[in-house]
Amino acid sequence: MKHIIKSFIIIGSFIALCFNAASAQFNIQTTIGSYNSSNCTVGDTIILPVTINMAPGISLGAISLAIDFDTTKLRCIPSSSGGSSYALNVNTNIASGFLSNVAVFPNLISNSPYNGSTRSQIRCGWSSLTPASFSGLMFNLRFIILSTGTSAVKWDLSNPELCEYANAAAFVIGNVSFVDGNVVCGAPSPPPCNPPAINVTAGGPTTFCQGDSVVLRVDTSSN
Repeated sequence: MKHIIKSFIIIGSFIALCFNAASAQFNIQTTIGSYNSSNCTVGDTIILPVTINMAPGISLGAISLAIDFDTTKLRCIPSSSGGSSYALNVNTNIASGFLSNVAVFPNLISNSPYNGSTRSQIRCGWSSLTPASFSGLMFNLRFIILSTGTSAVKWDLSNPELCEYANAAAFVIGNVSFVDGNVVCGAPSPPPCNPPAINVTAGGPTTFCQGDSVVLRVDTSSN
């Protein structure tokens, strides 16, 4: 009897370990691409890919996404001139019925570094009675650079239900991950100058006239 109990304990521990290892993998991971160029200038157009990685057996019935970006540094532009869709090259698995727009939304919870309760966001949505399962490019986002520097292109996970996936039965899919993007445009600023404390003393006569030379001795050694 003791051997049977011991066997159950070992098997149970093994199953628990396997379950913990499996749960460490995300059902869905969605990533905003990043851009980094020292040659980037104001007026340049950049494209950030949004990719998705779905675990085996996972399928989508609905999508809700919200993305914050710095409107002083970036302007998101539509997929066509005068168009209202802001997602480019949408994956064919979700292209039919996929909606996207950029607008100002009120009453938002702060999503650091974006603290305004009213701010522009990219919103995307999709639903279908036919579930979709795929990995790879989900869609592209296109921006015009308004100002050089660094800014985050960030999922709004601070406001509930803005970023989530549901299955074909309309149940929210858990164990998902959203990875933010980043835009670095232009050469980085030089590090701040922190001159050491120095002592300056005369290295020669201190009486001189206009046009004369004077020698100064500079000591930067620590006291």
